[in-house]
Amino acid sequence: MNKCKKNIMYLLCISLCIWYIVVLYWIWHPNPPSIEYDLYYIENKLIDWSGYRGLKYKLGNKLFFGTNDNKMRKIKHRGKGWSYKEKTGNWTKGNKAYLYFTINEEVPTNLQMSIYANAFAPEGNQVVDVIFNDKKIGVLNMKHSKLKKYNVKIPNEVVKEDHFNQIEFVIHKPNSPYQYGLSDDKRLLGMRVRWLELDLLQR
Repeated sequence: MNKCKKNIMYLLCISLCIWYIVVLYWIWHPNPPSIEYDLYYIENKLIDWSGYRGLKYKLGNKLFFGTNDNKMRKIKHRGKGWSYKEKTGNWTKGNKAYLYFTINEEVPTNLQMSIYANAFAPEGNQVVDVIFNDKKIGVLNMKHSKLKKYNVKIPNEVVKEDHFNQIEFVIHKPNSPYQYGLSDDKRLLGMRVRWLELDLLQR
């Protein structure tokens, strides 16, 4: 019996030593935080916690911005500049709005961004600059209150594979319904997005 106890104690000591070595290794070699963790907790750029690898995007998938839309493909990539989600879409708020994606696949050709959206522009059109990874790639001239699909070409040389990509929308003249006596809504609205899709540009 004593010999059995000694063996058990011996095994426990070895297990504790191994555990201490593992803990010390973790301390000396910490794993870098994920892109999602960094953007959400450290840089405070993401509105929604997307989860680990939650920013990963597969080309050709539509991402929906409304609360009544496809639950499996609801947008988790929103950065600053977006208001709260509504049933049929999501308004930008202020002059700039951001989206973040990681694309873990080869991009052999140019991409096309398709966005189904409308603008709040009682005086006419709303102009929106589209900037991809700090490079201006297009301009949207959007109609007031009319949902429409807009397409913008993304040169493949600006796309970062296996890394996060940033889309920035610059709203030239955000307005509030309150300014025009339409409602008590004082948000500075630019465009309302129903869905967005990135895919290889079809020739």
